[in-house]
Amino acid sequence: MIDFLESDFSKYVVAVTAVSFLFRSIIKFWLDKETRSFQNNLESKLSDYEHKLEKERIKLQISYGGIFEKQASALLSLHKSIIKLQEEADLATISFPEDVGKSKLRFRESWSIVRNEYRENRVLFPEDIDDAVKAFLEKIFMAVREYHSAERQLLRVPTGEEFDNIIDKQDAAFEVIRVEVPDIEKKIVDSIRAKIGASVDY
Repeated sequence: MIDFLESDFSKYVVAVTAVSFLFRSIIKFWLDKETRSFQNNLESKLSDYEHKLEKERIKLQISYGGIFEKQASALLSLHKSIIKLQEEADLATISFPEDVGKSKLRFRESWSIVRNEYRENRVLFPEDIDDAVKAFLEKIFMAVREYHSAERQLLRVPTGEEFDNIIDKQDAAFEVIRVEVPDIEKKIVDSIRAKIGASVDY
């Protein structure tokens, strides 16, 4: 009787083990299949997402490329106008008396061109160049105006002390035009070179 029970129990254990193994194999097969399906689906979605990102990157690159091209063009044009303005400022302070009116007019016209160009393209300029150009325009305008103001005062035949004060005023204007303004212009040039990739680092 005991042998019979042991035999049945053994058969039962073997049957349960076999069913358990089969069930585990089915579950594992189903899970592997679902995992592969999920992984393939995920890889497909990831590939589509990467493709969309690449398309957006190319669009942005083209868009920003156009902006950078406009920025470089505006900066180069501004620098050309600034050089012309510096030349007119120099001429406005060394002209013969009979040419002063014309040189002042040319300076003001050149100054207006730079100011308008700066205002129209200001949105494209980096902040450091924006600040430098603003300082440049203010200083060069005030210096030339101060110089001519002193010239008019000299025509009134001032006294000795007044004469010295007027000459000091003119010297200060010259200092701005010949030293401060070129320093600002150099800062603008250095910034432009850095922005358009034309600077050389040692």
